[in-house]
Amino acid sequence: MKIFKFVFVIFGFIFTSFANASGDTSNSDSILDKVQRNYKNIKTIEAKFLQDSHSEALGQEEKSSGLFKALIPNNIKVEYKEPREQVYLVTKDGLTYINYVDSQVVKDSADSVLKSKLPLTFLAGVGDIKKDFKIEKITLLGNSYKFDLEPKDDGEIEAISLWIDKKSLLINKLFVKELGDNTITFELKDIVLNKNVTNDNFIIEIPKGFDLIDNQN
Repeated sequence: MKIFKFVFVIFGFIFTSFANASGDTSNSDSILDKVQRNYKNIKTIEAKFLQDSHSEALGQEEKSSGLFKALIPNNIKVEYKEPREQVYLVTKDGLTYINYVDSQVVKDSADSVLKSKLPLTFLAGVGDIKKDFKIEKITLLGNSYKFDLEPKDDGEIEAISLWIDKKSLLINKLFVKELGDNTITFELKDIVLNKNVTNDNFIIEIPKGFDLIDNQN
């Protein structure tokens, strides 16, 4: 369930104090301050997403797409439509993963989400950018600021790049490189803010006949 941790990199920058970022680039604090102020006014996010995953060990590459919804600060839903139907749902009660191809449901507790390694700990502001990241470089690419980040710990994540739209100050693209050179690019498209997303969007019934793996206890 690796996409789970990558999605929370995005929301780590929403829920965490941007002003605490550190790095060698003099304008980093100014940009991140503006992003932080912008996200304070955001209650819901809805977007299409495109994901490109590459496994170096297996020599495989896969493109995925679907819908992304968030009700800040506790609820996130990632619905894969292609190439396989699956759903990742995170609420204050924990993580639910539904694999429609294998007829399987996996549940994890909220504690396992909040206490897991970087970058999962960013959920609901648990993370600390200054503590966990070093800003290597900021580059202006077209209409976006690109932040190249290096985690300070020795976990699974080797490097992260984050794109922030210069005009809207929204995070719209994420690149994550794991140890072993596996990579994921996660990009949001057609972002809609503060509309249409309600608590009802984060209620999922377990389909009949699906196997349940419950790791909550």
